Amino acid sequence: MLKRMQIDRLKVDQSFVRNVEHDPKDQAIVDAIARMAEGCGLTVIAEGIETNAQARFMQNYAAEGQGYLFGAPMPAGEFEQRFIKTKRSMIAAA
Repeated sequence: MLKRMQIDRLKVDQSFVRNVEHDPKDQAIVDAIARMAEGCGLTVIAEGIETNAQARFMQNYAAEGQGYLFGAPMPAGEFEQRFIKTKRSMIAAA
C-alpha cells in the first residue's frame, strides 16, 4: 500500500522522538523508518523535537524536523513575518 501512495515524505511520530536519545527501542524504530524511507526515495521528517539532544540524534535520520525547539505553533501570517525578518537578517549578514 505504501509504495502505491502519492507521497514524498515519511514522518517519524513524536512518540518515537520523545525518548530517542535514551531508549534503544525508539532508536531502532527511528532507524527502521529512516531505512524504509531511504529505500522508497522518501524524505524523513521528525515530529516533536523539543530538545537539542533529540535534534542532534535525529540529524542522522531526518532531513527535516518540527517541534517546540524550533518554535511554537503560530498563525500563518505571523510565521510569514518572522520568515521575512529572518531572511532579511541573513542577507544583511552575508
